[in-house]
Amino acid sequence: MLELAIPLRETIDKSALLDLARWFAECPSNASWYVASDYCFNDHSKKSDVASFSILLQHDTLNNIKSYINYFAPKDLKHTRNISLDFLKYVNSPVIFNFTFVIDRESQLLEDYATKENMEEFFEGFEEFIRAINTFALKPGYIDNVLKRARETRESLKPKSTNIRLSRQIFHVATFASLIFHYLNKVKAPSHITWVSDRDALIDRGSGYIYDLSYFMFLAEHIRVPQDEPSVNGMIQIDKPYFVHQIPAKSGINEYDELIRIPDYLAGTIADLDILNTEFSKNKYYTVFKHSIVNSGNHAIIHISGSGQNLHTKRLVYKT
Repeated sequence: MLELAIPLRETIDKSALLDLARWFAECPSNASWYVASDYCFNDHSKKSDVASFSILLQHDTLNNIKSYINYFAPKDLKHTRNISLDFLKYVNSPVIFNFTFVIDRESQLLEDYATKENMEEFFEGFEEFIRAINTFALKPGYIDNVLKRARETRESLKPKSTNIRLSRQIFHVATFASLIFHYLNKVKAPSHITWVSDRDALIDRGSGYIYDLSYFMFLAEHIRVPQDEPSVNGMIQIDKPYFVHQIPAKSGINEYDELIRIPDYLAGTIADLDILNTEFSKNKYYTVFKHSIVNSGNHAIIHISGSGQNLHTKRLVYKT
């Protein structure tokens, strides 16, 4: 299941990593960041399955950031007719970098790669890894809770009626998120990363297991790449970044709705994109595309296709 990260890393390393480092060159290190995400899966009115992640520096108080976004974009893209160009300027501002992962619709969420059997087998290696990991930043009892959530998620795969598509989404999104964390950590060494997402089934499955999975995938990436982190008796110390995972309430207002509006605009637009002909179904998508994606220096769109273990990834770049 971890093989998906290999071609993604290769594609990101070719150019997106350099773009990320350049874009955030003036942003401080050891700062707090938000990673806001939104997804468009299994919508047959769209052309592709998409997951968008917007990396946002905490450049002001959360309330001020939310107020600014809400002023120019008070609704998500689905319920918006007139697109604010001022909001799109903010999307392209020096404190934001965006990643969008596009999964070719014909691959059926890479069903030949993420089979039920592959996902079930993954849990054995996952449990072995988190038992073996040695860090000094994990709270007492955390590993036990992770194992509990992992078993709960594993059990959910057994019934014949289980939603295999949802399980695939969890594995794919966790892989994408872990790479976002890895590259942000690589270029800016953040003190805190807060991952915020809309309330959806991805978070509900396994009581938020997707957060555990993405974190330990990040740790695996951290250990794979040589670090300058101090160690004790060969054991890596992970003191930062400190991860904050927000699980939205099942009803009422999501505290981070405004932040999620950034990837919402991008995911909704790119999911509607006819990649071969560069066409959209509605004018508003052309507006978002023209003003926040074409000639953009802060957006990496990664296209994923293939079947079985034969995965292909490439970066899509649009210029005038």
